[in-house]
Amino acid sequence: MSAHWPLVSWLPERNFNVFMFDYRGFGKSKGTPSQAGLLDDTQSAINVVRHRSDVNPQRLVLFGQSIGGANILDVIGQGDREGIRAVILDSTFASYATIANQMLPGSGYLLDESYSGENYIASVSPIPPFTDSR
Repeated sequence: MSAHWPLVSWLPERNFNVFMFDYRGFGKSKGTPSQAGLLDDTQSAINVVRHRSDVNPQRLVLFGQSIGGANILDVIGQGDREGIRAVILDSTFASYATIANQMLPGSGYLLDESYSGENYIASVSPIPPFTDSR
């Protein structure tokens, strides 16, 4: 998390609450990372914030970077949108297979693509009203 703090450190100075967490098996968190586990951690973090007495659960803004953004897309794409007013995605990838293939060509077919953000982005975001049909 320490590498990500500079991205949001200015928010508390402007009276925004910030809740950050490490996924299981990342940073100082215990456990073994897995796609299902990361999604469970994301859902749990959202629920913790919703139940804090110092947070209005109807005014949430989620910020996810890289895999964090993919996990947010998955969680809210499956329907958990209560109180979420905005989602900010930074360097989020659309497909786990695409990233894997960039690192090790041909390895993407080994991954379960059901967790990829590209499966959920259309259900999260409305279709833009202006398109280029050329």
